Amino acid sequence: MIDASEIRWYWYDKHCDNLPTVCQSRPIPFLWRASGSFFHPKRMASGSGFGFQRSLFHRLGADGKMLRPTIEPTPGFSASADAERLHRAMKGAGTDEDTLINILARRTNHERQQICATYESLYHKPLRKAIKDDTSGQFRTVLCELCHDLPYILAKGLYYAMKGLGTNDRVLIEVLTTLWNDEVKAVSDAYKQVLEHEKADRADRTLLSDLTSDTSDHFQYALSILAQGQRDDLPVLQLKAVPEKGVATVVNKELAEVDAKELLAAGASRVGTSEKRITRIITGRTTFQLAADAEAYQRMFGKPLLDDMNSELSGDYRSLIIALIRYATDRANLLAEWFHDAMTGLGTKDYALMRLLITRSEDPKHILITNVCFINEEFIAKLFISWKSYNKNESAPSDKVQSLGAVLQKLVYLRSPHPPGKLRQLSS
Repeated sequence: MIDASEIRWYWYDKHCDNLPTVCQSRPIPFLWRASGSFFHPKRMASGSGFGFQRSLFHRLGADGKMLRPTIEPTPGFSASADAERLHRAMKGAGTDEDTLINILARRTNHERQQICATYESLYHKPLRKAIKDDTSGQFRTVLCELCHDLPYILAKGLYYAMKGLGTNDRVLIEVLTTLWNDEVKAVSDAYKQVLEHEKADRADRTLLSDLTSDTSDHFQYALSILAQGQRDDLPVLQLKAVPEKGVATVVNKELAEVDAKELLAAGASRVGTSEKRITRIITGRTTFQLAADAEAYQRMFGKPLLDDMNSELSGDYRSLIIALIRYATDRANLLAEWFHDAMTGLGTKDYALMRLLITRSEDPKHILITNVCFINEEFIAKLFISWKSYNKNESAPSDKVQSLGAVLQKLVYLRSPHPPGKLRQLSS
């Protein structure tokens, strides 16, 4: 939800670079937030943008501290200047791949959307089409994905996870356990666009209907709750005050103790397990409240909530519940493991890696999310070890290794021109 006090109406022209502003040619209405981000109301309605709350839920750590994203809005950003540089990089014989990487991997998703719109306006050709015509292989794929907005990328991942025989449950868990209510709405709307682009067999298909038909039992029940965006919410102004006033302002300690007792009663203290009771609590709480629940469980019963969930639950349902708890309590290592899984094991998972890099590198406030606000040297070191192993062991064409590696570098440790300590040692 967007607090009305946080927004103002401005007229913004898509051909202008300074915001907010009043332009003479073809003005269109935008909402401008006091935080400095903005969105087009029609785009929000069609699922191509995230609401204001995402930037706060995902940028605040379990301790309430505001965490810095890897990629932040570009100082002096000019969509027209970037569009012109991209055009020159693909004009004539040969392609200046460094320019493509340095621009598209250094811009926030929102800035990339502005670049795409400006490029098409200036050169009467979609930027994705220009990239497709001038590049090849996985390099082309990842650059084209960078031109999509985040909800569409996530929706596309969900679609392909359920397409054909079998279901990639890991992708369903990775995406749906990390979305908040407004994000679920945006991804659900974008899913309809994906169905249209993929020429789906039935017009009445939705994200929820596909999840219901492709999964079963407790896993299906938990996914359906997440896909309906029914998690507890917090007022924006209350969230904004957390870094200053602390997590206690958004956590109910009495509820945490009640939840802890109910989770024990539904699992470890009884014969059999009441999955529905567990699902209702774990899928319904905010990340802050869920972290408080886990802390209360440890304090009251002398054992980690994660350990009991691991022993009491099974299969994909267990993986989903564990992911929800860890996203609240151990986010950095959870993300590191997802990156590692995308780069190891049987076969290569190129699209999974691309989706993680693009969507987890940008905070929802249109800034890059590897919740990378959370990413420290240990995380980066783990990731780099995985990447070195991926390059060495996977039978990947050289263009895949070089281009994905270049984008990986830009997206993950862009904050410094040189890799930080551990990473610098590993890369030597």
